[in-house]
Amino acid sequence: MDPSQTEPPKQQISLRTSIWTNLISVLIGAAIVAGSMMVSVRHEPSEKSSSPVLLKEQPELAVETAKLASDYQALVRKTDSEKRETDEKVKSATTALNETELKFAESKNNLEEISKQYRASLDAINKLAANTQARPNATPDAKKIADAQQALSKLEGHITAATTTQAAADTQINRVKETIEVVPPGAEAAVKVFYATDRKNSSGSTASARYEGARGDGLRYGVCTVSLPKDHRMGQLESPSIFRLEFKPDPEKHIVLQSAVELSQQQFFETLKSAVVTAASPELFVFVHGFANSFEDAARRTAQFSYDLGYRGVPMFYSWPSQGGISVNGYRYDETNVDWTVPHLKAFLLEVAQNSGAKHINLVAHSMGNKILGNAIAQIAAEMQERPQPPTFNQVVLTAPDIDADVFKDTLVPAIKKISERVTLYASSSDDALKFSKRMHGQYRRAGDNTPDILVSTQIDSIDVSAVDTYFFSLGHSYFGDNRSVISDLFLLFRDGSPPDKRNLIPRPHGSLQSWLFRP
Repeated sequence: MDPSQTEPPKQQISLRTSIWTNLISVLIGAAIVAGSMMVSVRHEPSEKSSSPVLLKEQPELAVETAKLASDYQALVRKTDSEKRETDEKVKSATTALNETELKFAESKNNLEEISKQYRASLDAINKLAANTQARPNATPDAKKIADAQQALSKLEGHITAATTTQAAADTQINRVKETIEVVPPGAEAAVKVFYATDRKNSSGSTASARYEGARGDGLRYGVCTVSLPKDHRMGQLESPSIFRLEFKPDPEKHIVLQSAVELSQQQFFETLKSAVVTAASPELFVFVHGFANSFEDAARRTAQFSYDLGYRGVPMFYSWPSQGGISVNGYRYDETNVDWTVPHLKAFLLEVAQNSGAKHINLVAHSMGNKILGNAIAQIAAEMQERPQPPTFNQVVLTAPDIDADVFKDTLVPAIKKISERVTLYASSSDDALKFSKRMHGQYRRAGDNTPDILVSTQIDSIDVSAVDTYFFSLGHSYFGDNRSVISDLFLLFRDGSPPDKRNLIPRPHGSLQSWLFRP
C-alpha cells in the first residue's frame, strides 16, 4: 500500500483558539486603555504643545487596535473551521486505514488457507508418486503426477511472491499509521514531528527507537509522536516534577514523547513530502537544539514550540549528540561534538531543500545549536558557485546564540544572509547561561549576550528580549519557547515574514542602525 494513497491529515492543528482568545483580550484591553487616555487628555489639558498630538493620535490607536482585534477574531473563526476540517480528515484517514487493514487481514487469511491446501496437495502427490513408483507399468500415472508436481511448484512460487508482497504491505500500513495523529487517552493533542539525528540508537530497534548522547554511525531519520496535556499553557514545557511527587510522564499533565519510529532515507522523504503537500501551508521548520538536551528534550520542545505557534507547516528537528546534563564536563563534551556534527547537518539541510517539496524552509537554532547551524549554512553558502541552484532558506531565527560574538557578526551572519530571506537574532542581557559560557571562553562575549549592548548589523534584525519574563529554572536562556511575547512575535515572523516595524516592536537607535524592544 502506498502511503500517498491514504490522505493523512496536516501535521498540526492550526492556532489554538485559546491562544488567540488571550491575544484578543489583550488587544481589547489596549483599546480600553487608549480610550481612558483620550478621556484623560480631554479633561486634563496640558500647557505642553504635545496635547493636540495626543488628542489626534490616541483615537487612531484605538481604531487600529480595534481593527487588529477584529482581524484576530476572523482568524480564530477560520482556525476553528480548519480544525473541524482537519478532524474530519483524520477521521476519514483512520476509517480508510481500518478498512484497508480488514481487507489486508482477509487477504492474509486467504493466503494462509491456500498455503495449507498447497501443503496438503503436495503431501498427497508425494505419497501417490511413491506408491506409483512401486507399481510396474505405471508410466502414464507417473506423467500425470509429474505434471501435478510441476503445477504445485509454480503455485509455491506464487505463494512466496504473495507472502513477500503482504509483508511489504504490512510495513506500509504501519508507516501510514505513523502519519496519523492519534491522540492518546488523557491528552489534548498529538503532534507529529519529523527528525534527523546522528546520535547512537541504543534500542537497536527502528519501531521504538531510543537515542543516547553518544555519536552514532551516520544520519538516522524518523517520525516522533508527542502528546500535549489538556491544561497545556502557552510557553510551558510541562514535565514531571519531584516537588509535585511526579516521577514519570503522564499524558494528562505533561508533554510526552509517545514514540519515535525510524524510517529509511527514502521512506522519510516520501513521507515528509506527503506531509508538506497536505499541510495547511507547504512549508516546514527545522529546529536545532542547544547544550544539555537529550533527544527526548528536543522532540518535546519542537512539538510544544510548533503547537504554541499554531504552525501551519511541518515541524522537524535535528538532534546531535548532546549529553543532556548540566555540568562543566557536560558542556565540554557537547562542545566537542559541535564540529563533528556540522557536516551531517549540512548534508541534511541540502537533502531537505532538494527533496521535501516545501515552498519555504525556516530554520531555528538555540544556544550552542546556533554554532552548528551557522557553520553548516556557511559551508553551503561557500559552495554556492559550484551549485547551479543553491537552496534558499526563508526565515533563519537565531535565539540566545552561544557563539563568539565577533565570529558571529563578522563571519557567520554574512554567510547566513547570503542564502536566506531574513535573519533574526533574539538576545538578552539576563541570560545567565551565556554569562557562564563567557567565563568558559576567556571572557570573550557571546552573541546572545547583550552585555554591554546587543549586536546590531545591516544584515540581521536584532531583538532585545531582556525585559521579558522567563521561566525561573531556564536561567533566562530558553525564552524563545517559554515566553508568550516571543512566541507571538515569531508567529508574525513565520506567518507573514513581517519585518520588525510591522510586529508591534519598539525601535531603539544605534547610530545609523537600530535594534528592537518588546513593548512593556
